[in-house]
Amino acid sequence: MSDIEVRLIPVERAHLEVLFEHEQERAGHDMAAFTRTRDPRDRVSFFRHWDDILGNPDVTARAVCAGDDVVGYLVRFVRMGDPELAYRLGRAHWGRGFATAAVAAFLGEWTERPLFARVAADNPASRRVLEKNGFVVFAHERTYAEARADEIDELLLRLDPA
Repeated sequence: MSDIEVRLIPVERAHLEVLFEHEQERAGHDMAAFTRTRDPRDRVSFFRHWDDILGNPDVTARAVCAGDDVVGYLVRFVRMGDPELAYRLGRAHWGRGFATAAVAAFLGEWTERPLFARVAADNPASRRVLEKNGFVVFAHERTYAEARADEIDELLLRLDPA
């Protein structure tokens, strides 16, 4: 799907410092809209959240690596009984094809379908990443986004079996 080379490896505690740095980027926090907390500087909350992720056998967490650098992460989790995919990249790595390549690589590894994803309606780049990988919009919701401390429009996407 992409000529960009990325590797997906299990997220380890050693990766969390880089992921925490990514979370400090206001543009990424605002763009993601749906975050664990309104304050990305809350280091204790960040590490507690990732301890929960890494300790949950129902969650698959992958660091996205380009060369020797961790450029972001992907997480597959269950929301209300449905498998869902979320991802985030550091701002310096946006627009370079890493997200599209990482999602494609993950979909090759994780073949469960349907698989769901959500994006803020005003985040066309993330929507494109998912659509390039076969996801289609199937619903629209108005929901509260912690990072923006406001309600926003959200698109729900689904990847069905081939």
